[in-house]
Amino acid sequence: MGIALTEHQLMIVKGMVQIAENTANQLLHIMENHGLDKVKDFKINIDVDPESVLCTRRIDVGWKINVGREGTAGAACLTRGKKDEKYVLTGKNSAEYEWLFADEAVKERMRQILDAGKHPLPPDGLWIGDPRNDSPVDGWEWDVNDSLS
Repeated sequence: MGIALTEHQLMIVKGMVQIAENTANQLLHIMENHGLDKVKDFKINIDVDPESVLCTRRIDVGWKINVGREGTAGAACLTRGKKDEKYVLTGKNSAEYEWLFADEAVKERMRQILDAGKHPLPPDGLWIGDPRNDSPVDGWEWDVNDSLS
């Protein structure tokens, strides 16, 4: 059993691993210099998978929200496909990261919604739908208190 790489490809792999090592060392250095190493459950993962159909590059920041563990770092997942021009937030992210990584058009829309007082952010930061996608229940009207009863 062996790997099916040429000598040249093996040398390229060695170079890529050295770049990854340097990147990991630099990220840890930054975290230590700014106290992020002391933040409970803060971490950063970088995944590159050229065979993936939708997500060839992925950056996870913080701790996954849905693993049943409370932390102070929150979580964000930024992904980019082969044909995408930039990374975008995907999945369930902490509200602070949604704001941090949102482009100006999204931030402006969030400001408009918050200023209108129509759909405030819930305590867990989860946005449900948008003004164009209300639930058909209750005649297409949604009240934040409906789920509390």
